[in-house]
Amino acid sequence: MSNLDYSFSKNYQDETIIRKMFEYTFNKDSSNILISNIEGGMKNAIYLIQDGANKYVLKIAPKNENLMLTFERNTMWWEVKMLKLMQINDIPAPKLLHYDSSCSLCDAPYFFMTYIDGIKLCDLKNKLSEQDVENIEKELGSICYKMSKIISNNFYIPSFPNKKFNSNYEFIKFLFETLIKDATNNNIKIKKYNYSLFINLLEQYKESLNNISNLCLVHSDIWDGNIIIKDNHLNGIVDFSDLYFCDELFAFYFHTTKQKTSKYFLEGYNKKKLNQDEENRIIIYRIFILLKMAIEKEYKHFDKTNQQDWIFEKLDNEISKLNIVKNFKIK
Repeated sequence: MSNLDYSFSKNYQDETIIRKMFEYTFNKDSSNILISNIEGGMKNAIYLIQDGANKYVLKIAPKNENLMLTFERNTMWWEVKMLKLMQINDIPAPKLLHYDSSCSLCDAPYFFMTYIDGIKLCDLKNKLSEQDVENIEKELGSICYKMSKIISNNFYIPSFPNKKFNSNYEFIKFLFETLIKDATNNNIKIKKYNYSLFINLLEQYKESLNNISNLCLVHSDIWDGNIIIKDNHLNGIVDFSDLYFCDELFAFYFHTTKQKTSKYFLEGYNKKKLNQDEENRIIIYRIFILLKMAIEKEYKHFDKTNQQDWIFEKLDNEISKLNIVKNFKIK
């Protein structure tokens, strides 16, 4: 168990500070605005600001970035940049209104953005028809495909802007090693697995990892909680801090924890079929996400009741898939 206390990792502010931030940003009186918390996420403090008929979102970075996983730290500047890029490329995302990194009004960077009306897909999915879900997954595939057209010659992690990678294998290994280092530094152990298993697994699949076809901008956190639905259609995507330049298959909906890539998402992405190397990479990326979830729940003291066993069951299933492919055994 970690020795750190993450119960106050979100940098919530007194209402008087928030009103000053609003007045500075919009150059208007704040006496009539309504301020409420937006729940979700394990990093930033997020508020809904209602000014009459207008709604805005305020996002405040953590005061102590050391409470975050290493590759999540100091990314607000990057999210601001990504919001601007989404607008340029006509991708449904909030519009950036103001960014302040001076820490003069608040003890951490913050920004205001527009509010996207609707309901999170995770809160709505069981109420949607099968056809609605199929159409939304196609829409999501189309959006991710549009993002994949923003290409790069280099792998990139915003928390490590100067880090160079010569291959996808190096990039993915670095993510695994950084996550494992966070866990071991805080004495976090997870059920039945030795961390060396995961590094050995990457070595076994080095060829598959390096057989990528498109190095592009990828949203690695488009899970159902970051997808906003209105009138049974995708109205927007929120949270743009976890974007990398890397293999296109690192986009979350390829390796969703549902353990199967949606054929409707693939259709929207114009990718009707996956080859064996692609299937292998998707499994490895899913293992990374599941391992991150398991470690993060300990690292941030997040409520893990009734969820850890679910995560480990999925980890077992994914590793078993690779066993079948290359007779890789858990040591």
